[in-house]
Amino acid sequence: RNLCNLEYGNGEYEVWIIDDNSTDNTPQLLAELQQEYQQLNVFRRSPQASGGKSGALNQVLPLIKGDIIAVFDADAQVTPDLLFQVVPLFEKDRVGAVQIRKAIANAPENFWTKGQMAEMLLD
Repeated sequence: RNLCNLEYGNGEYEVWIIDDNSTDNTPQLLAELQQEYQQLNVFRRSPQASGGKSGALNQVLPLIKGDIIAVFDADAQVTPDLLFQVVPLFEKDRVGAVQIRKAIANAPENFWTKGQMAEMLLD
């Protein structure tokens, strides 16, 4: 929902979720969300699909209509004004890619989240 609720024009952006052959209730949840958000598109990979994340992105890339593509992991949370902050950066002639700062929201919570925070400090 976070990515479908960004403040940008009249919802003039697409959100693609790649379902990498989930075996839980993810397909049903995504179908419900598609009814709620017109900009949400879902691509369900076949059980035979290979290539991991890069393979999934390569399958969806030909379907994307936009000029700017952002890639997020499933647990990403972004501020509602993200597109207003990032899109203008692409107006500069020499800008072809932008990486935004990432952080662990619950870093002090436990051993695993502390480890993730330490890993990101090295990025």
